Amino acid sequence: MAGVSFIVLKGNGGLSSISPGDVDVFLSILAQAISFILIKKASNTLDPRLMTGYMLIAGSIFLFVLGLFLEPAGMESMAGGSAGLWTVFFLHPLSLLRL
Repeated sequence: MAGVSFIVLKGNGGLSSISPGDVDVFLSILAQAISFILIKKASNTLDPRLMTGYMLIAGSIFLFVLGLFLEPAGMESMAGGSAGLWTVFFLHPLSLLRL
């Protein structure tokens, strides 16, 4: 709370104005609070590993769609990657399977 207050009060307008960053911080905290409530309710009926998998898939889809809107040329820029970079990209998840 002290950190957020410091950042908000440090702005040019003090408490008299709301900047886009203030709205972003508020929306982030709101989303996190809602996710904590949903996770608590879902953890009563779902296996934690299954719930984590669902959260990762939903988050990945959300971030992918958001990325398409925020970086329209992002997919095209990925085509310029080297073969070594793509090898690391696809083999890294396999290294996590040994955990």
